Amino acid sequence: MNEPPDAPAPGRAAAALADFEAGKLLRRSLVGALILLAAMASLSHLFKDAVVSGSSAFVEVAGGPGILAAWLLLDTLPFPLIPHDVFSTLGFLGNLGFWSTVAWASVGSVLGGCASWWLSSRLSHVPAVHRGITSGRARRMFDLTRKYGALA
Repeated sequence: MNEPPDAPAPGRAAAALADFEAGKLLRRSLVGALILLAAMASLSHLFKDAVVSGSSAFVEVAGGPGILAAWLLLDTLPFPLIPHDVFSTLGFLGNLGFWSTVAWASVGSVLGGCASWWLSSRLSHVPAVHRGITSGRARRMFDLTRKYGALA
């Protein structure tokens, strides 16, 4: 097989996943998603007319390419306070159509992922960036990823 010489044994991989506390991360993610969904539903119910008119204006001005650009930007660079779903919701509520919104968002996401990979491959050789990703908690994740690959 083409495994690297320091490939983990299955028991060590399971221990690494336990260290990573995947269950805790999953619970936090689900709670965060539910809070976001509840907040969006509440705001859109309270301000229904403003949300629909704002969505229509967004679709008239930016349309599908605006959704593509938003997803591309959000998938390329980290913007923790702006969820992707905002732009998908704007497209859908602005009568762009479900499948059109999904298609524009998907293309933007794939292009954003490619741009992020390209950018990170260029920046990983910059000493300040390398120090930033190899210190503290980032160092622990970096070590787990180097040691266990996708299992980490």
